[in-house]
Amino acid sequence: MRVFIKTFTGILIAIFFQNSVTAQEPLLVGDCFPDLELPLLPVSGTGSIRVPDSGKKLVLLDYWGTGCSTCIAGFPKLEKLQERYGDRLQIILVNWESPDSTQRFFKRKKLKIPSLPIVSGVSILDSLVPRDFTPWHVWINQQGIVKFITTSSSVTAENMENFFRTGSGNMPQLHAAVIIDKQNLEQQALNAALFHNVQFYSYLAKRMPGTRWKVPRSPVGFADYSASAPPYYQFRKAFSENGKYNFNPSGTVILEALDPEKYIGPSDLSKMDAWNDSTTYNYFLMIPKERKGELYKTAQDDLNRFFNVFASVEQRKIECYALVTTGKGQEFRWNKNSVAHAKDKDTAVYSNVPISKLIGTLRDRFLYNNFSQPVINGTNFTGNIDIRIVKGLVPFDLDTLRRELQVYGLDIVKIFATTDVLVIKEKENK
Repeated sequence: MRVFIKTFTGILIAIFFQNSVTAQEPLLVGDCFPDLELPLLPVSGTGSIRVPDSGKKLVLLDYWGTGCSTCIAGFPKLEKLQERYGDRLQIILVNWESPDSTQRFFKRKKLKIPSLPIVSGVSILDSLVPRDFTPWHVWINQQGIVKFITTSSSVTAENMENFFRTGSGNMPQLHAAVIIDKQNLEQQALNAALFHNVQFYSYLAKRMPGTRWKVPRSPVGFADYSASAPPYYQFRKAFSENGKYNFNPSGTVILEALDPEKYIGPSDLSKMDAWNDSTTYNYFLMIPKERKGELYKTAQDDLNRFFNVFASVEQRKIECYALVTTGKGQEFRWNKNSVAHAKDKDTAVYSNVPISKLIGTLRDRFLYNNFSQPVINGTNFTGNIDIRIVKGLVPFDLDTLRRELQVYGLDIVKIFATTDVLVIKEKENK
């Protein structure tokens, strides 16, 4: 006998916290933020920084993660706000990962270090502010009171001005007041006696505003997949299949006969928080490990069925940036006689590494700088390369980068090329 457990709405258990908290309890709006001395990440400065900044400045804690491209793309905006309101504002970047891991991330991705204090791996900051996504912002006033917990779309000059003028504001709040009880979910939804017969199990639940979702842990012998996002981003993750496809650039996702504001979000950023609250879903899937190869296909079928659309990967001709050869300049291909390039902190060296590594860096930099087009390899070469790039990557400047590559007979050009895209369209009525 085969047992199929079909999609159903998740079980949510509300846990409410008192306004009076200790330093280890999650904070809500209106709570006092404990007095903390936070060590700075070495690449962002020496010593430590105190939170709150009693009687002096508004403190904005920006919780981010190395896997959050939206967080990283938002750093320049935060830097501009800090520069503009430096006498009244202190922005601090907070990452839960270890200091070594965070510093390796900046070095590996060759990203410009933000000109903001960075705090990494301080566990008490995670305990104080549970989150169900990043970026996640905590506003602490001059008296040390948590005034707002918001998404990045609320961190604007207009809201800052209003706060400095009135000490308050009209921004949607996030509260870590609801969680999914993993044990309860597993015990009620799954009968352990049936595990050996389960073909797959999944659920899709509308996220309640201000929730913190704890992803269930699948039993031994099962592979799982999870996502918490609006439908557009659910599809993008499921169809990317853990890096098999690159659907991060917006130009690689095509909405056919669908309302962009319904899927991507409103063009008016002041409405983004409300849109996120009304469109975010929590999705969880588990499948026996012997059928792990069906994991993404099962998730894709679930999403198509639930949202009543048809999404698929297709080959289409779209505008791309292509790394191409020019037939001029030095040889970029590595060989055993290649001379090792000198390394320094400002130079990107690609010596005896696959050209795919350079393509990966270019994709990261184009995405970070809000290019909608994908970057593809148009060289017809897949072997190892030997080049060094001094300028153009950080800070990013396409013209300068092109000149650096042209020394080695390479260039980046805009072309129309046939590549993999994710197409989401209305389901045909039969």
